[in-house]
Amino acid sequence: MSRNKWRKIFVLIGTTLASSPLSLLTYYGNLLPYLTSYYHAHRHRMLVYVDPLWLSTLFRSCFTLSMVFTSPLEQRFGLRPCITAGLVFLNISIFSGFFAVREPLALTLLFGATQGTSMGLIHSLALKLLLQTMHVKGGTASGVMFSGISFSSLLNIGVAYAVINPKNEKANLHIDGHVYFSDQGIINRVPYYFLAIGSITFLISTLGMFLIFLGSSDACAKAQATKPLVGECKQNNSIYQSSEATLFDLTLYEKHCVMDAKEKNNVQVAREDTSSEKQMSRSNLIESTDDKGNATKATSLSASVEMSPKEIIKTRQFWLLSLFTISLGHTFYIHANLYKAYGQRAISNDMALVAAGLLGVAGMVLTRPMVGLLTDRIGVLNTALAICSTSSVFMSLMVVTLHTYAWMYIIVSALDSTCVSLKLMMISLLTSTMFGRVHYASNLGLVCLGQLLFFLLEPLLITQVIHHLGWDWLFISGSLSAVLAMGLIMALDWFNHTGCGSDIEQCSST
Repeated sequence: MSRNKWRKIFVLIGTTLASSPLSLLTYYGNLLPYLTSYYHAHRHRMLVYVDPLWLSTLFRSCFTLSMVFTSPLEQRFGLRPCITAGLVFLNISIFSGFFAVREPLALTLLFGATQGTSMGLIHSLALKLLLQTMHVKGGTASGVMFSGISFSSLLNIGVAYAVINPKNEKANLHIDGHVYFSDQGIINRVPYYFLAIGSITFLISTLGMFLIFLGSSDACAKAQATKPLVGECKQNNSIYQSSEATLFDLTLYEKHCVMDAKEKNNVQVAREDTSSEKQMSRSNLIESTDDKGNATKATSLSASVEMSPKEIIKTRQFWLLSLFTISLGHTFYIHANLYKAYGQRAISNDMALVAAGLLGVAGMVLTRPMVGLLTDRIGVLNTALAICSTSSVFMSLMVVTLHTYAWMYIIVSALDSTCVSLKLMMISLLTSTMFGRVHYASNLGLVCLGQLLFFLLEPLLITQVIHHLGWDWLFISGSLSAVLAMGLIMALDWFNHTGCGSDIEQCSST
């Protein structure tokens, strides 16, 4: 095997290992009951109590916001030094959980916010380095990298159970609608989870960083100094449309790949289309759909108009899509963080609930490639509609099975986890097909902005719903939220086929 192939293998394995800790949102629901039990047992010695749900919220928020500063930091200090610094802060944030867990506020800031910030930096730059190295098979390589993230979730769930509750003790303390572990051994072992997972993360990230330096040592400096070639942009175009593409990655694609392609191929894309040109483009789209009938309904959202952020905010489709992200985001947030806490109300076997989390993550690994094929067959809108409907049904069944056949709750919970985890993938595809790819990064960030703001309110809303209405109504609200997302998708489909919605003023006048 040639030296160049070994270098690519080293970078592929290294970036996969370095970015694998990016999985807190998919395993935190398993860890949360242990943390709440720990805080309940030590409630008298805490200085400031903070709902543990804020940890998940800050992780997601800081992860998204940190990518805004990734490009300036890379230009100032270099790609590999920034990845190294991110890994250092990542390990510090995880190990510090051993001490910070005694105070919820400290744990939220160190384990949540700091980890989210460092992972936003690591994930963006690791993906960039991987695509710079894998010129030919960037899509396949990125798929391997993202599968490592899912397997990391399986590892975290397993380690938490093995360290904190190896004897499968029951959660048997029911207080004010919450269920806690009363076993003192479980309470005392919670801090050691952070040492265990920190040690594993340290070994994985150190090996990953070593392989990154080994594989990119002779080409990294040159890669950082040059922009991607047009051919590379075309080859790696698919990754920037995937569910895992970050805001920084998409901005890089828009700024370098699209602009270079326009310059080198003299492709003129108008930034400010006139309303008549947009209407003509939409009319052509509708006519082609009418001529071919139902056979082309799935592909009716092909990007016929390239729109900038200033233009999309004037469309009804943008506001419908933003509401869609908030609606389905509420369903995702509830399930990802509280499926285990809710299941403890009727299932005392901790191992069974851990199995629900493991099955859900395994389902994510298996279904993501298949959903990509499904969108090619039936279209993005129909696929999104199917995901919303199944998410609503499964979340409703979680409420029903928990009070009837509790063992079925494990299966239904895993199925619901598989469905709602596809939320970001659908948002990414819908943004691309409706508003085009030239301004895809900026448009995606604008669409997701409302969801980010709503996530900051989720801990407060969830607490109030549980207190006044109960757990069942909380999960029913998640099911109804998925139904609302279905209605928004159907509205998007109607606006697309009627041509109304791409220009608010024009539609209002007609």
